[in-house]
Amino acid sequence: MDSHQITETIIQNLTFPRHHEPRAKLQVWFELMNTFRKYGDPRVKQYNEDDIRDIAIRCVDHLVRDFIIKDCIDTNDQDEFEAQDSIVEVLNDTLPKYGQILSENNIDK
Repeated sequence: MDSHQITETIIQNLTFPRHHEPRAKLQVWFELMNTFRKYGDPRVKQYNEDDIRDIAIRCVDHLVRDFIIKDCIDTNDQDEFEAQDSIVEVLNDTLPKYGQILSENNIDK
């Protein structure tokens, strides 16, 4: 699994209009790459729950700044928190698989 596959999975789990998908993919992928460069490759560094939550928060911040997700400051709306929880769930599932090739072509015959 690579950063593009992780990004695709995150975007699939978030619900927003289809016309926002290209920009949302760029923003999420950009944040993943910045994190991996700054804190370490997930194949080598194990990210804990706080690290993963921080990544999700930064991803959502990018999406809010681009008006892809509604800014929920000073409201009872949960869109931002739901998006963060969705991203955390995907990252918890996918980061341990980062770098693995998930295809039958990898199996020795």
